[in-house]
Amino acid sequence: IWLKSSTYNGTASIPSSHRIGTQPRSLDIDNNGNIYVAGHFFSNSTTFGTQTLNKTASTNNANLFIAKYDSAGNFGWASTAVTSSASHSTVYDVKTDGLNNVFLTGTIYNSTANFGGTTISFFGNAGSYLTKYTSSGAVSWVKGGKIATDAQPNINLGSNIFDKIYLDTNNNINVSGVFYGYINFGNNLYIQNPDFTGNLFSVKFDQSGLASDYLKIADVAQSRNVKILDIQGS
Repeated sequence: IWLKSSTYNGTASIPSSHRIGTQPRSLDIDNNGNIYVAGHFFSNSTTFGTQTLNKTASTNNANLFIAKYDSAGNFGWASTAVTSSASHSTVYDVKTDGLNNVFLTGTIYNSTANFGGTTISFFGNAGSYLTKYTSSGAVSWVKGGKIATDAQPNINLGSNIFDKIYLDTNNNINVSGVFYGYINFGNNLYIQNPDFTGNLFSVKFDQSGLASDYLKIADVAQSRNVKILDIQGS
């Protein structure tokens, strides 16, 4: 049995928002017993084992993180996504598949986010990312719920949240969440409402990151803070 934590060596004069520190939001364990913990941090930096991640967001905003430990608690790696100072990034879920790949999802507000050299952009509002990592921490690809058309990527038409990930028996990545107005999954798959009415949805990505199917689950107009708490397969 062991206990691990992140560290931040700030001063007593740091802004109060930085004192919120590091907030884990999700955890999963792969077939080899490796543990992946993910969340976001408000402090200027956060250190996992021997690796320090530095925040690029401004004082009151956060950057995301993901970190790996083995079954004995030995630190493996940690990673973040570089954003603009005005952005705020969050984590909602992390899952591993039968091949020991790692999938991370959450939101990015009004910024381009750089995941280890692979970028995704959301301008003017919040959109969602789905990032695939190898067990060694390399980024395989980044996909998401884009808030603009491919033809006009700088004109936002909505916002969305990727809440939960479910890996099926074929290692397809099924993601559920809520969107407002418009969501673009790529591969010519998108949903658009005539207004900013919220809708719950589910979308399936294959191992290459290609979106192949989606389901508009329910209209949630006049509702606040709607989310899917969990998804399971048969």
